[in-house]
Amino acid sequence: MQVRQKREWALILLSSCVLVLAGCSESSPTVSEPELGSATGSTGVIDNTPETANVLEPVTDPDPATEPVTDPVVSSDPFCEGYIANTNSFVVPTMARPAYLETYTDPTFGGKVTRISNSVFGEVNKPAYSTMQAWNADETLLMLYRTGVSGGGHKLLHGHTYEFIKDLSIVPADLEQVWWSRTNPDSFFYVSRHSSDYGILNRFDVSTNQNTEVKDFSDFCGSGLPTAGNDVQMHSVEKDLFGFRCQQDDGHYIMLSYDASTDDVVVAPIGTGSNWTAWSSPVPSASGTSFWHQGAVLEMDLQTVRHQLDLGSS
Repeated sequence: MQVRQKREWALILLSSCVLVLAGCSESSPTVSEPELGSATGSTGVIDNTPETANVLEPVTDPDPATEPVTDPVVSSDPFCEGYIANTNSFVVPTMARPAYLETYTDPTFGGKVTRISNSVFGEVNKPAYSTMQAWNADETLLMLYRTGVSGGGHKLLHGHTYEFIKDLSIVPADLEQVWWSRTNPDSFFYVSRHSSDYGILNRFDVSTNQNTEVKDFSDFCGSGLPTAGNDVQMHSVEKDLFGFRCQQDDGHYIMLSYDASTDDVVVAPIGTGSNWTAWSSPVPSASGTSFWHQGAVLEMDLQTVRHQLDLGSS
């Protein structure tokens, strides 16, 4: 995945629990309505959970035996100014839940933590998958996925203020399989499973809500749906290079790569009669010059093994 230098912590409310996404501290404006998951937002979900007062005090004093180190080693590495570079244990006290889109300063590390969702009971708002990039290419937009009985689907938020922008009307092959473009911050890719464009790799432009067909894989997959396999990963960093798998009409499975910059497709067999199981897709390297597949590094032809990884001994 792409290493990101986000200078703030985004906090997502998962029913009654919290997920911290990333970063170091920097101030940013607080934005009010519309709320993600609130009655005033476009999804019409009412939050019946009472708000906690905005006085963010630690609930209990830390155990003196586990007091934070008073003089942590601060790195000068440019990755993230002021981040802690040692491996000491630190106490992070329990904090009261902030109101939607409110921010507090973490008392242990000094980072900014912002609550960016307003989930109701039984609902989860989170990045679609841990391996998938939630922010777009320039971090001006953020995509979350909502589960629950009402208003589920992919949600678009402002990448800095976390204000809810709109629902995304897409039907991807799987909910996790949505890839932000590496070069165009206004667009992302997905393979559709909607009946009108089943199996088509689309580019969706968020500013216009328009789908553009990028590639039809029916010449290779027949009526089979191209997917990124059981453990979807990001596409390459250097270019929009993807890896897929599908079952052909005769029952055989293939893996294939697609380079959106050149429109090139490379196909190789998987499953019965091959050296590979049929349940995963090749994963492009960050450089876009090789693939990882089931413990091996493959050349661009998807057949030549450049290096066999000894994962069992690592």
